Amino acid sequence: VIGVSGLNASGKTSVCEFFLGKGYLVLSLSDAIRRELKARGTPESRQALIDAGNDMRIAHGPGILAQRTVDTLHINEDPLQHYVIDSVRHPSEVEALLDGVTSRGGRFCLVGVTAPSEQRYERLKSR
Repeated sequence: VIGVSGLNASGKTSVCEFFLGKGYLVLSLSDAIRRELKARGTPESRQALIDAGNDMRIAHGPGILAQRTVDTLHINEDPLQHYVIDSVRHPSEVEALLDGVTSRGGRFCLVGVTAPSEQRYERLKSR
């Protein structure tokens, strides 16, 4: 399992697309928030994602998105399936991923993605 971390517009999605091309299943910690919104019957919007994510962290701690993501992995059932997890941002998320993956017999590696601030700025402007 590879976690991908970096600032906005640093190129995290490009890294995930590279691994997708190598057969990895790409997940995002935001997927846990989307599942929560669906369970609540709340329509998905940027603000709803932010609010629900904050609610989840307040109620369950800063590693909750990673914990819920680990719960969706099938490490023991399909040892040949590899995963890349986008948007790892908080040290508690790294800890939850490391602990959750290794306790299931898997291995975890965190990749940090960087880009010059000028390049990140141009990417953000084009969004």
